[in-house]
Amino acid sequence: MTKIYVLEGPLRGKTFEVTELASIGRGETCAVRLDGHHISRIHARLEKSGDSMVIKDNGSRNGIFVNGRGVKESPLRPNDQIEIGEHLLVFEPEGDPEQLPRLGAAVVETVVDPFAPGEPDERLQRLLGVAASLVAMETEKEIAQQLLEALMLAISAHRGFVMLQDPKGELKPAARKVPSGDEEFALSNILQAPLAKQRRALIATDVRRQQPNEGKRVGILAAPLATKAGVIGLAYLDVALAEGEARPPFRTADLRFAAALAVFAATRIAQLRRIAPIGLVGERPLPDLRAAFEKECVVEALQQKKGDLDGAAKLLGLTRATLDEKLKVMGLVTTLPVKPPSAPAADWKSVQT
Repeated sequence: MTKIYVLEGPLRGKTFEVTELASIGRGETCAVRLDGHHISRIHARLEKSGDSMVIKDNGSRNGIFVNGRGVKESPLRPNDQIEIGEHLLVFEPEGDPEQLPRLGAAVVETVVDPFAPGEPDERLQRLLGVAASLVAMETEKEIAQQLLEALMLAISAHRGFVMLQDPKGELKPAARKVPSGDEEFALSNILQAPLAKQRRALIATDVRRQQPNEGKRVGILAAPLATKAGVIGLAYLDVALAEGEARPPFRTADLRFAAALAVFAATRIAQLRRIAPIGLVGERPLPDLRAAFEKECVVEALQQKKGDLDGAAKLLGLTRATLDEKLKVMGLVTTLPVKPPSAPAADWKSVQT
């Protein structure tokens, strides 16, 4: 029996055992049954050829990739990695397959809530300024350009894109910063799944899919532009990875920063898409997003400093007097504990406002 291990995707950790002739796809009769919108009913076939097993694309719409390269047919060796739809498979894994270097797309780290308590980030004040500018923008293109500009100023990356869904549901570039001749944008189905379905911002690795850079490994940071109604696009940064470099150089703080800005860009774009032309139903007032975001930042700073108002003011780049005034305006004065001068910081977990 031949073993196939699922290294990435919804079935991660599952092992299939197949014979000399087997099919792969979402059909009920497939020996390796994989679910997903990017997977055909019979996506590929495994066939014995001499002493080797060969994988053949069965005319699928999205194709197959072996060790990061698109193929129509390829012999397989132990530890070869096969990418099909949202899944990365390992053929006949030797040893622990989870320790293999990823030769296709792989998720390294994700975040759902960028405002949850986490490691301190010196960019809280910059977030406030960028959020305010995003709220003031009047077109989707301006919002996309401002978002990308802010991300690439704060996070070192080789290329950057902001992609938005058009009325047909297709992703189109709304802003990009790329070297001349390097305008290719491709996002593996493996990475699309957590972004679009789970609304997770992520750090990941992948390989380039088109010439002249086909097969070259890249590190990726991507954040969904998501609202309650759904995902309307994504922000994407990438960097080239050196040989043997397993993790991209992006930090958790970078991921949270990008995810937070994506939230506000998506909110503003969604507002623009809902607003009817003036004269039909009249103008509708917009909520004060900057005030709401500023409150989030103040609460996060206080959580990080465990109630130390002086420390929170320093983290936010404010004077203590300015912070005290903001707390009064936000109605947080009576709900937040104040750290006595000679006492340890209050041990509080969350603030309800």
